[in-house]
Amino acid sequence: KKKGTNFAWSGGFNSSKSDGRDDPYTLNRFFEANTYTDQIISLNINNNNTVTQFKSSMLFTETLSKKFFLEAFYNFNSTSNVQNRLTENAALQKIRIDSLTAYYTNDELSNRLGTTLRYSDKGLNATVGVAAERYQIKGTYSMLSDMPSLKDPVNKTYLNWTPNLSLRYQLFKSTYLSANYTFSVNEPSVNQLMPLKNINNLVSRVDGNPDLQPQQNHNISLSTMYFNQASMGSCILMFNYRQSDNQIVY
Repeated sequence: KKKGTNFAWSGGFNSSKSDGRDDPYTLNRFFEANTYTDQIISLNINNNNTVTQFKSSMLFTETLSKKFFLEAFYNFNSTSNVQNRLTENAALQKIRIDSLTAYYTNDELSNRLGTTLRYSDKGLNATVGVAAERYQIKGTYSMLSDMPSLKDPVNKTYLNWTPNLSLRYQLFKSTYLSANYTFSVNEPSVNQLMPLKNINNLVSRVDGNPDLQPQQNHNISLSTMYFNQASMGSCILMFNYRQSDNQIVY
């Protein structure tokens, strides 16, 4: 193989708008409820959601020698989300429920830059890489679009380093060994950070938590595979391990 350089670029723009309606109905029996109206929850929830996204990716590859290959990449993503939710009490002349009505904006910006070095020779393929990602979330929360903010705006920035390692070795003609380690990060969404209540059922309430931190995931996998071409039979043994720090749960 000769030395060579390749460059690839891609980009995209997406825009969507949706109008949804939910009519949840629940019946809860409380000792202190004297009337049927006190026992039921009958809601009209109107959700208007507008999403605009622009994303782009660049990939640079360089053949260093017959055994070594270098890759560098850059990913960009910008997403804007505006949601208007109006909740009314269907059992009480469609009176607006202020605690369940919300207008919020959500802007997410991510930049990811990384590199990978790959080695390939005599049945051994090894890849090691690392990427740095800067992720920014901004959001505002009010009852209606023309009303002042109910909470302090969300403005969080996360910087993450994500390494990865991959090994694959052909032990014999029909036997392979492989090992992989990946580290990934899941940032909380504005919906999870914003102190916005979701109460379709009084016995089950979900609140946003502004103190959430990114969830970090460690993944390790080991495997071996034997394939008999004459009988078309195969045997695979696998081991997978996953550990999550700062896990986001409900």
